[in-house]
Amino acid sequence: MTDSSHNIVYDKYNNLFYLGFYFKQTANLDVSAYYWTPIGVIYDRSNTEALRKFSGHYDGDGHTVAGVFTPSGSESKNSNQGLFGSFSGAYDIRASISNVGVIDSYIQGYYYVGGVVADALYCNIENCYNTGSVIGTGGRVGGVVGGNSSTVSNCYNTGSVSGSEKVGGVVGYNSSTVSNCYNTGSVNGTSMYVGGVVGNTNSSSTVSNCYNTGNVSGSDYVGGVVGGNSSTVSNCYNTG
Repeated sequence: MTDSSHNIVYDKYNNLFYLGFYFKQTANLDVSAYYWTPIGVIYDRSNTEALRKFSGHYDGDGHTVAGVFTPSGSESKNSNQGLFGSFSGAYDIRASISNVGVIDSYIQGYYYVGGVVADALYCNIENCYNTGSVIGTGGRVGGVVGGNSSTVSNCYNTGSVSGSEKVGGVVGYNSSTVSNCYNTGSVNGTSMYVGGVVGNTNSSSTVSNCYNTGNVSGSDYVGGVVGGNSSTVSNCYNTG
C-alpha cells in the first residue's frame, strides 16, 4: 500500500528511496545464512559508496528478524550498520519503523551502529527492540538506534552494547526525543559519553519516562540514564 500523494520511489536530490511507501513484515525472518547488508546502505559489500536512505514506512507487525550479522571494521565503509543503516524521511514527510524486534544477532561497525537503526533522521521509531550484541569501534552506538534525530518511543534493549564514545543502551547520540524506553543490557564505552539509556544528548532533545537496570561503564561523562546531558530529562531512573 502506498500514500499516493507522496508516491516517490527515489528522490535523487536527497538519496531518499521509497518515500511515502508502506511495507509490512508478514512472518519472522532468519537471515543468519548471510552477511547482512543494511536496508539503507552507505557502502555495499564491494566497498563501493552506495548511499541509499530508506525513507518509507516499515511495520514489523510484531515479528522478529534473527541472525543479523555484520562484519567488523574501523573504517568509514563499516559505518551505518544495523537492521536499517540510513533511515531518513524528508523534512515535511516523516518515515517510520514500528513493531519489529532484532534477536539472536551480532551487529558490528565503526561509526553509527544500532541494533534496529544505525542513523535516523525525520523518522518515528516505536515499539522496536533488540536483544543481540551491538559493537562499534567508534562512536554513536546504541542498542536500538545509533544516532538519533527522530522520535524514539516504547523501545527497549536487552543485549550488550559497546563502543568508544556516545554509547547508549537504547540510543547512542540523541538530538530529538526519546520516551518510554528502557535498557537492561550492559553498556560499555572505552571513552566518554556513556549512558544506560542515552549516551549523549544536545540541547534541543528530551529524554522522558525511561529507565536502566544494566551495568554501565566508561571513562568520562558516564550516567545510569544519560551520559553527557544538555537536554531535558524527566521521570527517569536507574538501578544499574
